[in-house]
Amino acid sequence: MKIEQIFRNAGMASAQVVLSGGMLFALYYFLLREIGPSQLGVWSIVLATSSAVRLSELGLSGGVIRFVAKYVARQEAVKAANVVQTATVSTAIFLAVILFLLYPVVGSVLRFFIPVESHTQAMSLLPFALMSLWLLTIGGIFTSGLDGVLRTDVRSYIMTGGVAIHLALVLLLVPAYGLLGLGYSQVIQSTFVLIFSWWSLRRELPSLPLFPFRWNRQIFIEILRYGLNVQAASVAQMLFDPTTKMLLSKFGGLDSVAFFEMANRMVTQVRGLVVSANQVMVPIFSRLHEETPNQISSIYRKSYDLLIFVALPIFSAIAAMIPIVSELWIGSYQPLFVNFSYVLAVGWFLNTLNAPSYFSNMGTGDLNWNTIAHITIGVLNAVLGVVFGFLFGGRGVVLGFVIALALGSSLVVFNYHARNGIQYHELIPKKHWLLCLASLVVPTLTWQVYSNLRDQLGVSWLFSISLLLVTGTLLSVVWINPMRRQLMSQVLSGYGKSVEVRN
Repeated sequence: MKIEQIFRNAGMASAQVVLSGGMLFALYYFLLREIGPSQLGVWSIVLATSSAVRLSELGLSGGVIRFVAKYVARQEAVKAANVVQTATVSTAIFLAVILFLLYPVVGSVLRFFIPVESHTQAMSLLPFALMSLWLLTIGGIFTSGLDGVLRTDVRSYIMTGGVAIHLALVLLLVPAYGLLGLGYSQVIQSTFVLIFSWWSLRRELPSLPLFPFRWNRQIFIEILRYGLNVQAASVAQMLFDPTTKMLLSKFGGLDSVAFFEMANRMVTQVRGLVVSANQVMVPIFSRLHEETPNQISSIYRKSYDLLIFVALPIFSAIAAMIPIVSELWIGSYQPLFVNFSYVLAVGWFLNTLNAPSYFSNMGTGDLNWNTIAHITIGVLNAVLGVVFGFLFGGRGVVLGFVIALALGSSLVVFNYHARNGIQYHELIPKKHWLLCLASLVVPTLTWQVYSNLRDQLGVSWLFSISLLLVTGTLLSVVWINPMRRQLMSQVLSGYGKSVEVRN
């Protein structure tokens, strides 16, 4: 494995997050002003509810990454191609049948959670949401195949292009067709991803035919066994995002759903800067598991160390800028958006700490604790969402979401450390203590600046002062952190060489 390719994959994955994040900012900025938060909330609930039907995918796309990487490592390219075809045929047929059968069920669920005056809109959007889901799920198998052959960079180009097409179509179609314009653009975006990811994957695996049609029973059983663990996690995820939005609609109203959607997308997009770069390790862990399993623990420690170094300042920066983001994105200080964003930033940061252990488990096929974590998150989210919703309204639902996310995620990393003899104090290594302190102080300082000077200064001045505080403080601490020198040394000395890890 070339370090050059690994860096390219990680860099493009991060670039995809940045570019997609900018386009998503523009998308929600436009939608909030064009159709309003209530209609945006309707679309968000329709998408979340219909996405629960993806449970019928059987988790095969997750298995594609592992088994394509496995057979490529063994130089069995034909088997790798058969994995892709078998997963595609199985998913396309099974998901189509399930979507047809569950269409009336999803419609009934929407009628229960969406206010009466929005029922017609929701039902008109549902066919587009389900069609987009079918296309995107099949396209997900192809993009997983690209990850498996270590071409995450190509996958990033395609996904970024899909977001750009979606944004352009929304700007064109929503003023003319309203919410239906969102449905049209979503289907076209999904089609684009499907076609170009398949075309790109065929270039990497030339034994793939023009259209996938082969189905291998033995391979299906192999990836299904792996996929069922992934699917058990997906079942739990069904209780996560869709449940939260449904409960928010009941306890906080459609506006709360819209502002939660915006806050959650903002924080998870920033989180993606860290996680997407780390996710490229899945096929690498899979290959190491086949070739040199004794090196996995060493690679994990380096991956986790780098994650802490990157995640602390990134999450601190987004937390520090939340009030300013509200002013720029929504047009004013929106308490719901700001409150949701702060608690979500804490929850998703704690979730991010499990990324290296989570992806290591995926690469080695040891998925039990990943599944347990997802089930814990899903069940806790449903229970706490109902209880806290009755007690505290919409804010309580989001608080339950964050508590469930943090507690469930911790199971993966704590178990991984216990199984591999890694001390718990290494969760925040000593060399990162100063960075951790600075990451806590910076959001506090910018909040004081914003709350005390909001009435005296304009948004431009507040943005400039906050940005200066964030960049000046965090960059100074990052610069003196020993990880910065170590990382630069590894990049300069390792570029163009094969991965080599010594015990």
